[in-house]
Amino acid sequence: MEKSVIITLPDHDIETTYVSKWSEAITTEGKRCGLKVVQLISKRASRDVIEGIVASKGIDLFIVNGHGDEDAIYGYGDKALIDGRNISKFKGIIYTIACEAAKSLGKAAVSKNTKCFIGYTEKFVIIYDHTKTVTPLKDELSRPFFDSTNRIPLSIMKGNSCAESVERAKKAYDEWIVKVRSLVIDEHLPEQEWLLRALIWDSVSLKLLGNGDSTI
Repeated sequence: MEKSVIITLPDHDIETTYVSKWSEAITTEGKRCGLKVVQLISKRASRDVIEGIVASKGIDLFIVNGHGDEDAIYGYGDKALIDGRNISKFKGIIYTIACEAAKSLGKAAVSKNTKCFIGYTEKFVIIYDHTKTVTPLKDELSRPFFDSTNRIPLSIMKGNSCAESVERAKKAYDEWIVKVRSLVIDEHLPEQEWLLRALIWDSVSLKLLGNGDSTI
């Protein structure tokens, strides 16, 4: 049976636009792996649309981009997409970079039979170059963050377990931290120092809840 993936791609501000652009490689890889990838772009990243799709077909992996807090993940226009009222509808694997979502919402998800929830317990921080906001994929300051966290969905789509996929992301964070730390020491760049702090922050905040052996 063909496996299905939903990826939400809101783009109503700089941060969500960055996430959506850096997610293009995820969509490409999903299709290459033979998965049915459903993209909810811009205004389609809404509660009504995602609930309608979930009701009509089984979804194995939810890649949920957008802002968040410990109780909800928000879609286009910062309108609630997933929260305590509908979390029980999402039975597959959920991966999100939404800020703080792994605190309360993640726990609620696994208690409602979501196989595995992967996210961040604190704010997901990125550093970006203000001169590159029109071309996020050319922004080398943001690359370490997305190169690291994107390892999770890319790995899951290849059939690896949630635990293995998070471990790959943690390893990528560690590699970038070592690289950036050497720049801070050798060149004393204030910008790089903030980059280093943010990478460490995100790595520590990344958590896996539920069954780490889960696969799609």
